[in-house]
Amino acid sequence: TVSNKSTLTLKNSTFNFNGGSVYLNPYSNNCPQNIVVSNCYFKGIYSTGVIETTFPSVKTVSIYHCTFDGNSGYELGLRGSNIVASITNTIFANNTGTTNNVFGNATLNGTKCAVYYTGTGAAGSIYPTLAGSDALLANPAIDRYGNASAAEYLNAGTDGKTIGCYFEPPVTPNVDVSTDKLTKLSYEMSFGPSSEQAFTVSGVNLIDNLIITPSANYEISLTSGNGFSSNFISLPPTAKTVNATTIYVRLKSGLQNNAYFENISITTSNAPDHLVSCQGTVNIAPFGVSDFVYVFGEGPSAEKTFTVSGFNLTDNILVNPPLNFEISIGTGNQFVATNPIVLTPTNGTVNKTIIYARLKKHLEVNPYFEKVVLTSNLATEKSVLLIGKVDSLANSIANIYQNSFKIIYQQGGLKIQNLKEGIEIEIFNSIGQKIKSILSNTGDNFISLSHGIYFIKANSEIRKVILQNK
Repeated sequence: TVSNKSTLTLKNSTFNFNGGSVYLNPYSNNCPQNIVVSNCYFKGIYSTGVIETTFPSVKTVSIYHCTFDGNSGYELGLRGSNIVASITNTIFANNTGTTNNVFGNATLNGTKCAVYYTGTGAAGSIYPTLAGSDALLANPAIDRYGNASAAEYLNAGTDGKTIGCYFEPPVTPNVDVSTDKLTKLSYEMSFGPSSEQAFTVSGVNLIDNLIITPSANYEISLTSGNGFSSNFISLPPTAKTVNATTIYVRLKSGLQNNAYFENISITTSNAPDHLVSCQGTVNIAPFGVSDFVYVFGEGPSAEKTFTVSGFNLTDNILVNPPLNFEISIGTGNQFVATNPIVLTPTNGTVNKTIIYARLKKHLEVNPYFEKVVLTSNLATEKSVLLIGKVDSLANSIANIYQNSFKIIYQQGGLKIQNLKEGIEIEIFNSIGQKIKSILSNTGDNFISLSHGIYFIKANSEIRKVILQNK
């Protein structure tokens, strides 16, 4: 109910009744003084006028940018003799009724109206009262939103909008992601982060930024090799579009031995969320090879060996050496540094193969903890830790005659003797990660340790020890 002397407004609406009936029918004294209908689509209305007015309290009827399409009865019943009707930028089309298609006793003011009937209705009964050039009599094609697509109607209204309805069809934002899964995001403990994997995202018809959010243990970047962060990435659309953008992903460094199966989310307003599953593992290095040692100015070190084999393989095994070590499948005079060594399977199998390794010559005085990485397509990555050092000549002599320390096994750990006061004692686990560090005194230096494999470093000397439960 709209009270007397007020305005009834109907706008931005669609009435598609396929033979039903709808009408604004202010027949009582409690009716509005003004009726305004704008940007509405009336489709398939049956028999009764869409807008009926009788009582003299209705003074004005204003119709802007409406489309009356495919109706079988008259659209307007403007019966009040005092009504002034303004009909602007409006289409009456495809009515199959009779001569009363547009009915009215009111004073009519029409501008930029298109009138075309398949029945016997007269265009002049609504607009123009005299035939004129603005009577656009071409039968317009009307889409399901009430929009006319013919060139005569597009942007041709008095306000620059299209004659008739100007609804924009609803457009749904769409996001595309190149994959829903990333694998091989793994590394050995203390040797993180993982290698990179990548996917692309794009979007059209966007009304908001495209947001890529990493999970707790993964990092993302827009740049390969750097810029990785745990923060989300926001991609703003240009003309509602985000072009294909590469997102790089890696498993964070410093994680504990575990499997990390998590999701990266891609979200934006009014579009379904997307998830990219990330599968990575932090592994404990199965074993290491140590005692690659030489004195500065000499080198390379003596050779050490480990073996490689594989089964159910789909591709070659690549044995990749680290920066300061070199590897070969030959020994002695046959040692030829190769980067990488390629082991080709036969019927999916690589038999046990000896790999020779040594610390490169011409290195600086330092300890070296590095790993050989073994990869094959679709196989789990493996690694072998190599532990060596380059000693100075003075330190080498001192280790022999003065500073060589003594290790005594004791319940709950180790006791280290024969060190000068203030010497740093460093404890490394089996994968080369430093876990403890103390300064020595001239007596016993007790270090609490559980069972396991350790490397003890003091005075540039490294010792390997194995503590076992007894």
